[in-house]
Amino acid sequence: YEDLVDRPFFPLIVDFMTSGPVIAGVMSGEEVITSWRTMMGATNPKESLPGTIRGDFAQAPAEGAATFNIVHGSDSPESVEREIALWFGE
Repeated sequence: YEDLVDRPFFPLIVDFMTSGPVIAGVMSGEEVITSWRTMMGATNPKESLPGTIRGDFAQAPAEGAATFNIVHGSDSPESVEREIALWFGE
């Protein structure tokens, strides 16, 4: 989330992401980025449909607060490469 470092809510995101265990994994398959992002639901839990991970389990933020959306998925092949290296090394 280096693009969010200067945002006022960044410390809240760091606190949330380091508050407990994390499960990291790599998925593969046809259209996996799009499929996983559909299963996750919208970034804002208030906009996520029931039956999606965020729609069922994320915490909707108060106005102006950080979003605790419970799950992450890369948004592009470039992000995939960067994030796999971050979590699992080259």
